[in-house]
This record gives sequence, structure tokens and C-alpha cells, in this order.
Amino acid sequence: MNGQPSAQNNRETGCGPALPGFRNWDNPEHVAELARWWNVEQAVIPHWAPPTHTMQLFWYAEQASIGFLWISGTSPAVCMPDLTRVRDTLPDEQCFVVMSDAYLTETAQLADVVLPAALWAEKTGTFTNVDRTVHLQEKAVEPHPGRREDK
Repeated sequence: MNGQPSAQNNRETGCGPALPGFRNWDNPEHVAELARWWNVEQAVIPHWAPPTHTMQLFWYAEQASIGFLWISGTSPAVCMPDLTRVRDTLPDEQCFVVMSDAYLTETAQLADVVLPAALWAEKTGTFTNVDRTVHLQEKAVEPHPGRREDK
């Protein structure tokens, strides 16, 4: 799961309801194009059904059909609808929860494992403005001891 801080980037790279570059999962030409670029079979690219909504992921976790959640860039224990349901699901035994965060947020406190993550100024990366301009941001400072950059 990844949240609001990088929602635009997710949509461009395929972590939201679209494949990378705003391609449609239900368009065979888009799927074929990605398969060619990535040198994989089309069946490897998830396109057989609509993307799974976040609240549906929590339902799957409740039902034990998802046994592992890795949460990064959001805190569902404070920002999701039906907070009671989310807060009850995160610490349950049927789903192992890993949280990447720089702080011990409400969600991190409910996770099984917390991985200390570098903050925005502690890593090189890209971000996208509302006009869809992608910017490269160079690392400004070294990460706090123990924190790691996303790779």
C-alpha cells in the first residue's frame, strides 16, 4: 500500500488503478506494449480484473486470503474510511504487517515489523507536479543512522 504523499507517482508507475504511464489494464494494446518493453509474457502483467481497492485489501486480510501487507507512505490507521475495521485488522494474527516509516505512527504501532525509512531529503528520487512535470530531487543529507532508502 502506498498513500497520498506519492499518489501521483503511483499512478504513473502502475501502483494505482492504472498500469505504468497511465496505461489502462483493460486495453489489450497497452498490456501488449508493456509486455514487449519488459520482455515478459502478457500473462505476467495483472490485467485480468479491475485493480483491487484498498478497502478490499483489508477485507482480504480479515478473511486471511492476504497474509502479508507491506505499508509505505501512508498511515491507514488514521486516514482510511472505517477506522475501527482497519485498526482491528492490522494487529490481527491472520495478516503479517510490515511498515516502512521514519516515525512510530499509529499504523507503525500496530505493525508486526517497522522498517526505519529515510525521509524525502535523505534520498534521491522523483516527484510529479500537478502539471505532470516529473522532477529529480537529489539527496540533501545522509539518512539518520539506521534508516534506509527505498530501492
